[in-house]
Amino acid sequence: MGRDIKFRGKCSGQSKYAGEWVKGGLVVPQEISNNEVLIIRAIADGCTTTYHVDADTVGQFTGLYDKNEKEIYEGDILRFHHNNKEYVCIVGWNNEVGAWCIRFNGIGYVGIRPLGEWICEYKIELIGNIFDNKELLEEVK
Repeated sequence: MGRDIKFRGKCSGQSKYAGEWVKGGLVVPQEISNNEVLIIRAIADGCTTTYHVDADTVGQFTGLYDKNEKEIYEGDILRFHHNNKEYVCIVGWNNEVGAWCIRFNGIGYVGIRPLGEWICEYKIELIGNIFDNKELLEEVK
């Protein structure tokens, strides 16, 4: 069984769902107007719903889950504890590593590390995302 490839985006201001997060398949029109792309979500019995989302908020599902079984997406903010210290990090794709990685700044751990390795070793918790929770980024460089 393959990995579930899906995306998340925040509905644009012109949408009746403005400000809400939706998940599904991503469609990028040849010409993007108003910085919008589309997320298509299958409801049931072949029915789908289309949402106009802000292209800047779109993030891909990493295929990984936090300690509470929440899906982790690109742009999410995660927290974990190690040696009685709390670390906060951001999820993103790293071309050099060729994997989903976390970026953080903490004593003994500065830089970028592959997310998959850390998920296995630490009880990582999803605490927000870079669009709705900027205040959580104060420790992340």
